[in-house]
Amino acid sequence: NGEFKLVRESLLERDRLLKNAPHYVAPLPTTVPIFDLFSGIANGAFRFLGLSRRPGRRGALVIKTGLAMYDFFTAARRIVPTHKFRSRAETLKVWPAINPAIRNSATYYDAWVSHPERVGTEMLRDTIEEKPSARALNYARVSLGDASLVLNDRLSGETVAVKPRLVVNATGGWIDLTNSAIGAVAPKLMGGTKGSHLIVDNRELHDALDGHMIYYENEDGRICI
Repeated sequence: NGEFKLVRESLLERDRLLKNAPHYVAPLPTTVPIFDLFSGIANGAFRFLGLSRRPGRRGALVIKTGLAMYDFFTAARRIVPTHKFRSRAETLKVWPAINPAIRNSATYYDAWVSHPERVGTEMLRDTIEEKPSARALNYARVSLGDASLVLNDRLSGETVAVKPRLVVNATGGWIDLTNSAIGAVAPKLMGGTKGSHLIVDNRELHDALDGHMIYYENEDGRICI
């Protein structure tokens, strides 16, 4: 979809986490089943030009091109293996129960965090150790004051006015609400998403996946992981 800067930034952050927190972050082999050769070329071009946002199934050529770019962006800091393309026969040998209509499969490496809350806590502790004057307020309301930002600690009741040179808004799904609260002039960044999380107790499926994540797109455009 042409988001080269976003992809490069995401890969850089992934590799930083893998390097700095290997006790919590591990490589995650992710496999994409592929059922044809040419699907997605036209739609990919339209999405690259901003003429369409409609998702769709991707064929071997599009996926191969995308994963080659992933490898190119991370060539200078090879932390995880490069992607691997498999033939139909190789794929069925690894996953005999997969849809036999498959043509190829591609495996690349993402990362998974076993305890994200502990990663966040360690980052706070490292910051305070490096900079003792730093403060961590986990339950604070921020509002706009007279030429300053006002922080209200909801636990202690303390109110502090600060005049920062830079504000990093890392409030996730509440990023637009936070921007509004501090008077930041910024376009709306969050859009609506809808998804379902299913927990399945299936030992056979667990064993068949063998630590892999399977990523594919339905014909109706829904992404399944």
